[in-house]
Amino acid sequence: MLTDSLLNPILRQQTRLLHLLKQTLPSTMKIENMTLYIQSNRVYIGVQNAMVAQQWVYIKNKVLEKLKEHDKSIKEIRVQIEPSENYQRHQKSQTPCQQCGTILLREGESLCSFCRSFELDAQRQRIFQFLREAPWIRYQDLDEIDRKLIDYEAFMRERTFQINRIYDKIGMEYWSWHRNKNVTSLNQFKTSIEEYVITKLNIHPQDLTGDHIKSNVSARWYKLYEQRNH
Repeated sequence: MLTDSLLNPILRQQTRLLHLLKQTLPSTMKIENMTLYIQSNRVYIGVQNAMVAQQWVYIKNKVLEKLKEHDKSIKEIRVQIEPSENYQRHQKSQTPCQQCGTILLREGESLCSFCRSFELDAQRQRIFQFLREAPWIRYQDLDEIDRKLIDYEAFMRERTFQINRIYDKIGMEYWSWHRNKNVTSLNQFKTSIEEYVITKLNIHPQDLTGDHIKSNVSARWYKLYEQRNH
């Protein structure tokens, strides 16, 4: 086995980052199921599916900060879904990618798959910010400029993801309250219930009623939601 001293600088850097990622990533995300390479101080990570790519939206900044603690030259992390087997990933083009300069892109395209994925990632971040600030917002409520930058399907896909995320969060908070039964847990549970219904129904918080809550959550959740703080 080659020691670090026998590896070229790029391979040394990649090996070091591989170890750091193994230590940093959540246990549910296995680095063995991803591909990794480094170019121009950017870390490119290929993942298996859209679900894993979506997870990276929320952890990427934290992981990048961790990597920079050990290697300040790292500029960013770019994540993409790995192409299928019948997709000729390494087809060379005479025209390089307009962003990173690689010639490994499909004929007729101006951006490689990683740079194209980076643009989609930025779009997801933008949608997430909209939904975080105003979870009731609908696609048609966006400004005309934003509708040109954000695809309708991407907006609805992120919105559905957020609804499912909040739903799962409510489930965890429900059992958390049953374990400790304190006011803080109850208030957090109620806040998540309201956020879930507001996002699901696209209604403004001032229009939210008890009937909306009762009609869109389970009976046991609603019973706890109605409970008064002690």
